[in-house]
Amino acid sequence: GLTMLEDGSLVGSRESANGTQIYHIPEPPTVASDIEVTILGMVPDNLRIEALYTDCQGLVYLMDTGVDVGSAEGNRLLRFTGDFLAGDLNYEVITDLQMASVADIDDMGPGIDEMGEITDGNGFAIDSGQVYDFDYNTGTGTLLGPGGTWGIHALGGPLFDDQVARLYLLDSSARLYEADQVTLSLSGVLITGPDPDGDAQPGWSGLAGPLTECMTTLPDPQ
Repeated sequence: GLTMLEDGSLVGSRESANGTQIYHIPEPPTVASDIEVTILGMVPDNLRIEALYTDCQGLVYLMDTGVDVGSAEGNRLLRFTGDFLAGDLNYEVITDLQMASVADIDDMGPGIDEMGEITDGNGFAIDSGQVYDFDYNTGTGTLLGPGGTWGIHALGGPLFDDQVARLYLLDSSARLYEADQVTLSLSGVLITGPDPDGDAQPGWSGLAGPLTECMTTLPDPQ
């Protein structure tokens, strides 16, 4: 899991059968290099978290993968309730995805509405190379088609000279593509990420980026 905070720093998750470690990258590099991370702790209850997500208010969500990483059984959308950067990793349940979900989500991304504006309650989701138009409030989605592997993110129009929002997909070989928001047709490879040292795989990751100004449609904190 990987998501960007409002200050440009990154929060990441590393999932295993024994639970999920959360870490913070205060100053992400813009070129391939070793990085300094701050370990924030383990998510309570030994949860297995596959994806992280930041909404329009800057709140951080977690995708609980439930009993395993291959089915929707036990899937829930969670949200941090405390100062997670200080190590408070307590959470609340936002949506029970087990019954309604059409996918075992690997990564969550913001959406792009009919006016080309970024949305958070309705977004994109990816499950092992299958991309969905996904409602995070209900856990329901519509399959758009294949593309990428486990990473998805949308960037708002104000970040570009032409003011047009864009959707991006990352595949398991760390190749980045732009995808059509409706047909999901892919561009050529925009860039390929570096091979990491050791046994790590280059593109086995979520995809993160900044959010432009938007209004949230997710529930307010309790």
